[in-house]
Formats: sequence, C-alpha cells, structure tokens
Amino acid sequence: MSSVGEKFKQKLLKIAANTALALAFGAIGTLSSVILTSVSESFGFYSWLVFTIVGGMFLVRVLQDVLTIGDKTVGVFLSRLGIQQGLSKRRIAKDLIYIIATILATAAIFPFLKTLYTVGIVLQSTAILIVIGIIFLFVYDITRILYQLLQEKATAVTNWLVHQPGEEMK
Repeated sequence: MSSVGEKFKQKLLKIAANTALALAFGAIGTLSSVILTSVSESFGFYSWLVFTIVGGMFLVRVLQDVLTIGDKTVGVFLSRLGIQQGLSKRRIAKDLIYIIATILATAAIFPFLKTLYTVGIVLQSTAILIVIGIIFLFVYDITRILYQLLQEKATAVTNWLVHQPGEEMK
C-alpha cells in the first residue's frame, strides 16, 4: 500500500500531465484554426471547437485531481483550526472554503476569457452561470446541514419538554 506522500506525488504528476495535454490541445486548436481558416472559415472554427473540447476534458480531469487534493488539504487546515467536533461543522466549513475558492478561480479565469473577443463574452456569461449554479449547490448543502442540526435540536428539546416529571401541560 502506498503512503500518502506517494499518492500526493502521483496526483501532482497527473495534474501536470493533464494540464500539459490541455494546453497542447488548446495550442493545436488555435494553430489549426488559424491555418484552416484559409481553407474554410467554418472548417477552422469547427477544428478549433473540437480541440478546445478535448482540451476541456483534460481540464476536467485536472479539476477532479485538484479537488481531491484540496479536500485533503482543507481537512488538515480545518483540523489545525480546531474544527473537529461533528461532521456537520466540518462540512459547512469545507463548503464555505469551496465557495471562496470557486469565486477566486472564476476571477482568475475572467481576464483570459476577455481576450477571446466575441466568444469570450459568451464564455464569461456561461462561466458566471456555472459558478452561480455551483455556489447554489454549496449553499443548498449548507442549509440542508443546518436544517438537520436544527431538527435534531428541536427534537431533543421536544423530548425534554415531554418527559418533564411532575409538570402537566394545561
């Protein structure tokens, strides 16, 4: 069985390889778009689109590995902050950290999307909608956890009130 350090190294190598492949497909897509536009404008666009989609698939794999590493890192960070009691408090803290990371990652990507002119505006709008959806999912998870906590506390208080000896309700 491999140690945590070896798994971390493997994830970092996968991140580097997938990032390199995504950048390579992005460069090939841009280059083929420029070259093939002389043949046909639509052919150049479709080749760019295909290479960009393939590069995007590699970026999704990078994101998956980054989230795996991020989850472990956030767990260590929260443990050092002393947030260990109860799974729900830890999960709420992780969701809040993921919301902040999502917003920061989107803010970092926006300048690159702006350079793509007309397509960049569409991609920016799409990115905003995706980020809002992701944030809504995290907020939903937080509210669901808070609801469960509130329901448990209300049940405990109700049980305590019902089982009070010597007092009758009028």
